[in-house]
Amino acid sequence: MAAKNAFQSAIEVARKQGAIPREMRATVGLAQILTEQGQRVEALTLMKPLQHWIGDAGDSLDARNACMLIDTLI
Repeated sequence: MAAKNAFQSAIEVARKQGAIPREMRATVGLAQILTEQGQRVEALTLMKPLQHWIGDAGDSLDARNACMLIDTLI
């Protein structure tokens, strides 16, 4: 639960700062936790808004991780 709260806080801070790579990284982390807990629908719902950033992020590690996680959730 503490990890989920930490990721949620990180997502909020990153959004306020407009730090897209940090938001993507924190969102992927939270979605992975949700997936491990069997909450795949919630994880996919969380990840869906990132899809439009993935192309802009190019071939970054964060974009690849986000893409791989979305692919496993679909």
